[in-house]
Amino acid sequence: MTTLTSPAPPGRRAVLALARIEALRLVRHPAPWLGIAASAWMLTTTNDGWATAEYQGYLAALTPLWLGIAVAVVGAGARGLVPLAEAAPVQETSRAVARLLGGGVLVLLAAAVVLAARIALGATGGLRLGDEPGRTEHAVYTLPELLQPVLLAAFAVALGLALVRVVRSRPAAWLLLLVLWFVVGAVYWAWSSRPATFLTPVQVQPFYVGVAPATADPNGFPDAWLLAAPNDYQDYWARLVVSPGVAGAHDLYLVGLTLLLAATTVPRRAPLRRWLPPPRGRPRAPRAPRRWPARRRRRCRAPAGAGAMRRRAAAVLLAGLVALTACTAPYDDDGGPGGLSAVPVKRDPRPVVVDTDLGRDDLAAIAVLVRHPEVEVVGFTIATTGLVGCADGRRVLGALLALVGVAPVTTACGRDDAGPDGRAFPAPWRRQAAGGFGLTGGAPLPQAPVPAERLVAALTSSYPRLELVALGPLTNVAALRAAHPDEYARLRAVHVMAGSRSGPAVAGAVEWNAAADPSALREVLSDDGVAPPLTLVPADAVPQGTPPALAGAGLGQVAEGLDTWWDLAAAAAFLDASADLAAERGAWSVAPDGRLSRAGDGRVRLVNQVPADVVDELCRTSLA
Repeated sequence: MTTLTSPAPPGRRAVLALARIEALRLVRHPAPWLGIAASAWMLTTTNDGWATAEYQGYLAALTPLWLGIAVAVVGAGARGLVPLAEAAPVQETSRAVARLLGGGVLVLLAAAVVLAARIALGATGGLRLGDEPGRTEHAVYTLPELLQPVLLAAFAVALGLALVRVVRSRPAAWLLLLVLWFVVGAVYWAWSSRPATFLTPVQVQPFYVGVAPATADPNGFPDAWLLAAPNDYQDYWARLVVSPGVAGAHDLYLVGLTLLLAATTVPRRAPLRRWLPPPRGRPRAPRAPRRWPARRRRRCRAPAGAGAMRRRAAAVLLAGLVALTACTAPYDDDGGPGGLSAVPVKRDPRPVVVDTDLGRDDLAAIAVLVRHPEVEVVGFTIATTGLVGCADGRRVLGALLALVGVAPVTTACGRDDAGPDGRAFPAPWRRQAAGGFGLTGGAPLPQAPVPAERLVAALTSSYPRLELVALGPLTNVAALRAAHPDEYARLRAVHVMAGSRSGPAVAGAVEWNAAADPSALREVLSDDGVAPPLTLVPADAVPQGTPPALAGAGLGQVAEGLDTWWDLAAAAAFLDASADLAAERGAWSVAPDGRLSRAGDGRVRLVNQVPADVVDELCRTSLA
């Protein structure tokens, strides 16, 4: 009768033969091949041509391959525990080493996919890193960048084997794998301001760094710079920065993380000498097994339950490693960590609904309002007669709130038909706003099943002191006044940024919030004696320049490329009473191009000037 309780140490040939068996099992598993098919489909459909593909999109497309590798390793490893013990009388340490070696075939498979992608990229001209005619430059991925998906495949192998070692049950291991892959990874995805794959060690891509306004002469830039010209999505000159050194650092990090996970799959320290070749010219002498004195053996004996304790400790360590990988600080567009601190504690805040069309200045104003200690934003309404539609608006709002560390807020959308004298914003402006000005991450905000005016009307019952801040065209506010006059009258105050008294015309209008729907603004400004107090901030009252506190607040591209922050000034006037020093009350008429004219006495408070230091102090308070 043969016993398997104390198997003899196998040689390298036996372990390598066992590794071949493991490799065949993994190759026969359908998960890696399904992952390759999904990755190939994503590579060829989600990127708009190889020559314009960004590194982040290339890596995200390989995510199904890595997941398929981990699923295959978990499935084959858990299924093979008992049969392998019967068919191959080897020590558990050697069996673990064989499984790690067998997983190498999937790493080679991933390397083949990466090589094919690299060849396809090179055949089509490489990664386009410049957009300026006459200066367009192309490049291919560097070796450290190409190694990242291969190392992530090795990480997936080690992760799958570690789960099998800890959980010992295939369904439970698969469940834990999906939790680590999607749930923990989604935490990072929601709270990071930069694109990343679900496995978050991947953070390398070209960085867009603004270098000059759109009016600058590109011939004055150094020839070595890779430039992105002003376009529909950016109104400034940007320099594209690629850092192979950062990619190399991530490679080292992935190697260390993979080795640490691989170490958890080995039940005890592997006898490394067995795998080293003997010195040249001297045959290796057989080594007698080490025998310890009985007293030493008793002292080294593991207590009862130590194996379960070690498995639980390994599970906690594994979850902690993935969580630490996932939960990193937000990143600015220059590649550095974001500068936003935790949201300040709010004590007796003013409840506010923000009506917005999500322009660049809207985003800055919203970031200030949601983080201000004296304000509680209880709802958003999207003015779809402005720069964005409902779907794009909810997505951009979700990305912004994720960036500034604020929980999602219920959002409603208004009607997209302006009044008879309304006009559409220029198409390039709308495309730029729909792109979110570089904001990514986060989930779209939940949409209320009611239109914008009904949401605000309902909130007036829940918040008796509710105020309304309108940062876009006034279509939704006019609809609220017409459809729910009693609830509109219950508002504590309405604050509007629209119109201009003496400003120059830009693209045919002196101010676009007013020109997009002039009849709506006229309706809001009309005084029937019961309307709530209304404050109007025209474009003339807005200080020029970017507030210093906003430029260093970690808002990335949102804080770049704009030298007049209209809606940010409106938020400052809403929060700071000193604006009363430069205000006048009256009745106001609105021309089709958005020009304001005094029409006599009235109750509408028009702010003539918002001091620059007031705007900067507001940014400093909210975005420190």
